[in-house]
Amino acid sequence: MGLLVLLVVFTVFLSRQILEDVADARRQFDTVLIPLVLVLPLTLLGAVGYQVWILLRDRRQGKAGTQLKVRISLFFALTALLASIPQTILSLSFIDTAMKTWVNQRWGDALQNGLDTALEYHHDRIEELKNITQSPLIPDIVRRALPSRDAALLAGGLEASNLKPDGLQVFDPAGQQVLSLGEKGALLTRSANLPRLDGPLPKETTGTTTLLRQILHLDSGGVEYAVVLSLILPKGFEEATQSLTEAVETFRDLQTSNQTFRGLLALFYLLFAFPTLLIALLISFTQADDLIRPLVNLESATKRIASGDYTTKILTPERDELSFLAESFNAMTSELAVSRTKLLQTEKVTAWQEIARQLAHELRNPLTPIRLSAERILRISQSDPARLPQIIEPAVQAIVTEVVRLDTLLKEFAGFARLPAPQKSVVDLKPLVENLLGTYAASHGNLKVDHAGLMEGITILADPRQIEQVFTNLIKNAVDAMHGEGEITVVSNLVKKGNVSYCRVQLHDNGPGIPEDLRARVFHPYVTSKADGTGLGLAIVERIVFDHQGRVWFESQLGFGTTFFLDLPLEEPA
Repeated sequence: MGLLVLLVVFTVFLSRQILEDVADARRQFDTVLIPLVLVLPLTLLGAVGYQVWILLRDRRQGKAGTQLKVRISLFFALTALLASIPQTILSLSFIDTAMKTWVNQRWGDALQNGLDTALEYHHDRIEELKNITQSPLIPDIVRRALPSRDAALLAGGLEASNLKPDGLQVFDPAGQQVLSLGEKGALLTRSANLPRLDGPLPKETTGTTTLLRQILHLDSGGVEYAVVLSLILPKGFEEATQSLTEAVETFRDLQTSNQTFRGLLALFYLLFAFPTLLIALLISFTQADDLIRPLVNLESATKRIASGDYTTKILTPERDELSFLAESFNAMTSELAVSRTKLLQTEKVTAWQEIARQLAHELRNPLTPIRLSAERILRISQSDPARLPQIIEPAVQAIVTEVVRLDTLLKEFAGFARLPAPQKSVVDLKPLVENLLGTYAASHGNLKVDHAGLMEGITILADPRQIEQVFTNLIKNAVDAMHGEGEITVVSNLVKKGNVSYCRVQLHDNGPGIPEDLRARVFHPYVTSKADGTGLGLAIVERIVFDHQGRVWFESQLGFGTTFFLDLPLEEPA
C-alpha cells in the first residue's frame, strides 16, 4: 500500500512537471527528472527479482507450498497484465485526442486575436493621453486656474474643451503640488525627480490598476510649472494582457513540441503502468505467502506432533477460513496433550499409591512390638521402681514418641492413597485465599501478605475442602521456607486455553528458593528439604489440581524466592 501511494504521488508530480516543462519550453525533464523517473521502477524491479530468486531457491530446496506460490504469483501477474492492456489503449487514445484538441489552430487564432485587441486598445489609450497633453488648450486652461488655484475653474475649462483626463496635477519648480483634479487613484503621489522634458512618464501598476502618464512644462508669470496628466486603464487590464501573451506563447510551444509532448506522455504512462505491474507482482508474492503460511505451519506442526511434541500450536491472528482449520488442529493437539498428561499423571499416581501401600505395610509391622515393649518396660518400671528408673523411662518416652511419629506418617500416606474424588460446588476464590493468608499472618508477626492482586468475583467449580488444602499446603511451605519472616504475594487473573477459561493464581514467596537438585522431584511423595517434613504436601497439591482438570507448576531462583502457578478451570471441561 505504501508503494502504491508513493507511485500515485510520484505520478502526479511527474505529470505536472512534464506539462509545465513542455509548456514553458524547458528541458529540465531530460536532465533533472530522468533519475527520478528511473528510481522507483528500478527499485521495484530489484524487489521483484529478489522475490523471484527466493522462490526459485525454495523450489530447488523442495520447501512446502512452493508450487502453489508459483501458481498464485503467475495468476496475479497475468491478471494485472490483462487489466492493463485495455487501460493502456484507452489512455494513449485519450492522450492523442486531447493533444489534437489542445493544439487546434482555432484556439491559437482566438488567443492571438484577443491579444491583438488588447494591444490595440492599449495603444489607443496612449495616443488619447498624448493628444490631450499636446492640445494647445491645456496651457491656457492651466494658466487661467493658476492665480486662484481654483480646481473648479480648471475642471470647467477641461469640460468646455472636451478634454477628459482621469487626473491632472500642476507642480511648481520646488516640486510642490499647487493644483490637482481627478480621481484619487490617478494622481501622482510623489513629485520628486520629475523629468525636465515633455513626454510620457513610466507606466505605473498598483494592484490591479495601471496608469498611463504624460508630462508637460509651461511658463506662467515667469514661473515654470510641470503639468502631469493621467489615464486609468481598465481594472486588471495589465494582468489580463500578460495572461493572453503567455497563453499565446504556450500555444506556440505546444505546436512546436506536439510530437515530443505525445511521446513524453506515452513514456510517462508506461513508467506508471510498469511499476503498477511490478507492485502487483510484489503483492502476489505477499498474498501467496499469507495463503500458504497456514498450510506450511500445519505441515510443520504435524511433523512436530509426530516426533512427540504434543504442545505444538498454530498461531492464527486473523479470522478467516483457514483459521478454523488451525483452531481445529489446536483443539486436537490440546486434547492429545491432555490425554497424554492424564496418562502420565495416572501412571505416576498409581505408582505412588503402590509405594504408599507398601510403606504403610512396612511401617505397620513394627508398631505392635514397639508398643508392647514400651508397655512391658513401663509395667516393670511400675512394679519395681527401684530398678533402672533413669534408663527405662527415657527409652519408653522415645519409643512412644517414635510410634506417634510413625503413626502420623502412616496416616498421611494412607490419606494420600485414599484421596476421595472431588465433591464440586461453586467456590469464591478470593475470600478463601484471603482467610488462609490472614490466619498465617496473625500467627507469624514478621510475615507480610499481599493479596491486592486477587480479582473480585472469580468463582470456580471445585471441592472447597480440597482447594483449601491446596492453598494451605502452598502457604505453609512458603512460610516454612522463609522461617516465618518474609512476604507472600498472591495474584489472580483469567486465561483461556482452547475452549476452556481458567483462573490462574500465582503465589510468590521471597524465601531462599528451591534447591536445584530437588526441582525435578518437588511433586514426588516423600521429597522434602525439611528435617521434620513428610514430603507429601506438594504431591497432594498436584493430585488435587489434577483431579480438578487443572495444572500446577513453579518457577524458582535461589536467593529470590519461588512462585507457584495454578490453573483452575472456571467450568467443567468438556
